Amino acid sequence: MGLEHSKKKKGKKAFSGTSGYVRSFFEQLNEDSAVILSNGMVYSTLIAIVPCLAVIYAVLNTLGMLEPVVVVIEDAIMRTFGEGTGDTLVGYIRSFTANAMGLGVLSILSFGLTFVLLIDKIYTVVNKIWHSPPKGKIVTRYLKYIAVIILGIAGIALFVFLASRFNTIAVRLRNLPELSVFEKVMGKIVPIAAVFGILLAMIYLIPNCRVRRKSGFIGAVFGTVGIAILIDVFRVVVKYSVRYSLIYGSLATLLFFFMFLSYLWKIVFASMIIAYVHQAKTVGVEYKI
Repeated sequence: MGLEHSKKKKGKKAFSGTSGYVRSFFEQLNEDSAVILSNGMVYSTLIAIVPCLAVIYAVLNTLGMLEPVVVVIEDAIMRTFGEGTGDTLVGYIRSFTANAMGLGVLSILSFGLTFVLLIDKIYTVVNKIWHSPPKGKIVTRYLKYIAVIILGIAGIALFVFLASRFNTIAVRLRNLPELSVFEKVMGKIVPIAAVFGILLAMIYLIPNCRVRRKSGFIGAVFGTVGIAILIDVFRVVVKYSVRYSLIYGSLATLLFFFMFLSYLWKIVFASMIIAYVHQAKTVGVEYKI
């Protein structure tokens, strides 16, 4: 499929070299209003995070796999936000999710709609970045979102099962020094691989156009590196921002969480734009594939 250039912008020459890519990236970043979109996604995420967790927790609880997932989520929060802020966030999530799950099956099903709306928001923003209009009827798209949710929860269940099997073997072979090294290596590689896989899937599957393998790979690599740096920087910032906790008290935890979500979505959308720019190989030219 060829490139369909926008009629509003003609006469732009194809760019080459690092400077051209950087210039085009910032042009697209500004044109797509990615910063504003990322800030909007913060509020959408905050509204949806508890209902989404309630749906996931309810399904995994039915399958008898809830506790290991909760441990992984809470451990990730503690590693990212540190002991003090992480404890407060974990307490909020436990309280809100427990209240949500206590409302019954009908409420859990209604929370599923919030989950679907969050995915639709991501779908809309990503296709705006790729200048690709949404396709298909709303009902069809929503059915696809539900399928994505089911597959995602099934993937979480499979991961928990494999992790539990590995832990069982690890307990039996705990005296082997090689196993301890392997556990440490896997503890670092698995989260990075998971982030890379999620970004790669988003870049390849969400846009309503054909995304080239190399472009998608480059975007996912930049996004993964950016998120890894964000987590390390944020861990240090939270650690040394004691004054904010003294001034705002428990509200400082929410402030840090807002900031983290904002920069997280900025990096995710930037990785999309990097893939878009690499594939377009034009300066300031809107196109569809």
